[in-house]
Amino acid sequence: MSQGVVDFGPFTNDVFNGEMTVNQARDKLNSLEMSEHEEKRYDTILVVGKNQEQARSLWQDMKDKYKKTTWGFVKFAGRKERQLDGHRPFGMLIVLVGEYWLNPITNCETFQMFKRLGADVVEEV
Repeated sequence: MSQGVVDFGPFTNDVFNGEMTVNQARDKLNSLEMSEHEEKRYDTILVVGKNQEQARSLWQDMKDKYKKTTWGFVKFAGRKERQLDGHRPFGMLIVLVGEYWLNPITNCETFQMFKRLGADVVEEV
């Protein structure tokens, strides 16, 4: 396992210089006001509807709400868990649309893991 540098945004240097603890940096990052969908960069947006067709259709109506510069690519979730393979929860936004609760993928372990590991979740009504 490789050891990477943890990024605390504008507080990274303070942490590495010993001027601030890791917990203090986390608290400051959490307290920064950030516009929820306009300033944060997502590598992936996972759109989950009742099925792939519903997800695609409803995304067309709402994609202008999310600036193109804030996301890398959009993935439309079908009903099979294997479609989630190869995706990382870090930098992921999960957009729940339509009758998403009817999609069995929302109950699968991989989907739940994405949420536990930090994927942001938004329910669009």
